[in-house]
Amino acid sequence: MTHLAERDEIAVMKDSLKIGFFFMDRQYIIQDHYSRFLEEMLSETDLAGRCFTDLLTTSVGAKDLEAIQDYFNMIFERTFDQDTLDEINPLSQINYVDIKTGSKKVFQCDFTTVDRGRGEIFVLVTIYDITARVELQQQLKEEEARRQEEMQSIFELIQVDPNVFTDFLGDVEHEFDKIDQTLKNTAISAHEALVEVYQSVHAIKSNAVILGLSIFGKKVHNLESKIKILREQEEVPFSDMLGLTMDLEKLSQEKEGFKATIEKVRTLTGGASSDEGRRQGQHVLIESLVKTANKAAADMEKKVEFIVESIDSEVIEKSPRRVMKEVLMQLIRNSVAHGIETPEVRLANGKNETGIIRLSIKHSGEKIHVRLGDDGKGLDFEKIRERAEQLNLIRKEDGDNRDLLLKTIFAPGFSTSETEGMHAGRGIGLNLVRDRIREVKGSIKLQTEPGKGTVFNIFIPIEKNNEMAAKAS
Repeated sequence: MTHLAERDEIAVMKDSLKIGFFFMDRQYIIQDHYSRFLEEMLSETDLAGRCFTDLLTTSVGAKDLEAIQDYFNMIFERTFDQDTLDEINPLSQINYVDIKTGSKKVFQCDFTTVDRGRGEIFVLVTIYDITARVELQQQLKEEEARRQEEMQSIFELIQVDPNVFTDFLGDVEHEFDKIDQTLKNTAISAHEALVEVYQSVHAIKSNAVILGLSIFGKKVHNLESKIKILREQEEVPFSDMLGLTMDLEKLSQEKEGFKATIEKVRTLTGGASSDEGRRQGQHVLIESLVKTANKAAADMEKKVEFIVESIDSEVIEKSPRRVMKEVLMQLIRNSVAHGIETPEVRLANGKNETGIIRLSIKHSGEKIHVRLGDDGKGLDFEKIRERAEQLNLIRKEDGDNRDLLLKTIFAPGFSTSETEGMHAGRGIGLNLVRDRIREVKGSIKLQTEPGKGTVFNIFIPIEKNNEMAAKAS
């Protein structure tokens, strides 16, 4: 009678509770009495006589399935008390995959032993569909992360001089315009377009990192990684290019959000007068370059002093300011990453532990002469030769041709760095320098001496279009 009453109670439960439950024997076989919602949850019918672990094969791996079976054996043998078994439950949260449709749900499974007497032991399995709860928790977690990110971004923004930041926004918008034009240019191949987009994204990242906009910088860095992978493919699928376009649009929208934030900051601080803004604007270039050197040195644990030896203010006014700033930022990062040694190495070589980077910008006839030099280790031609041969940029018989080796360091994707980081290693910085200088009809010459350093001499013709570009910027 007791057994019959128990069966009646189970019959009521299985038809009324919106949970899945069933009895399982030692062979993990589902018994006759199970809730009608179990079939709906598992998307299966006629479950009686089915092996429960077979239903999990598409949801867990082979090793996990073995661990689950070991756990079931511990339950039947009552190896541990119930609290301990609950604590080590491998199915406390499982991503269940429908065998037929591939749809996914999140389940929580509880297990309780039931002793029917005469050695008959079953396990009562109770399954709860917690998909909605898990999704809500994930949404809340993402929302909290987004709020934290916004707060950090605002904090980073208010640390930046408003005039420097305005200059940054102008540069970023310029690069996004270039990207848009590149992607719309049907006259170039996908790989050619990716090189140009890669350069612009690298330039945006450089500016963001230097200003301490780490959140935005990391996002651009991740996008840069995607572009690098695409560039290395022989064929670039349309779907990948479409995905890249969507990623770029997200970054562009974030850039628009910066504008609103900086306006709020200016409103709260009262802003700067127009005269003061003009005076500060004259120092934006130098301020950006100083930040570049300091940030790169701090991130790479080096000591660097950036010295401006001489600047002709009239030349600055006539220069293509955006190109000048972008090129110098890349060269300074390159000097810190590849030229200046660590303090320990410099001391061991009889140098001051602090590396020096010197800059001068002067008139030279009808040209602007930009000279940027460091007192680092100079170029390692042996490393350059090895890497150039690996990339098939030179023939082996040309390995001693230093002029040819110097040209290879400006090739897209060329880098002697063994690791990639936020400042170097992806082989795009010097390639960007070369192409930007070409855009303004300039030239670049390089001098290097082992153990003593490297000097970049840049010559840019003073033309009307440069003066107009300077005024527009």
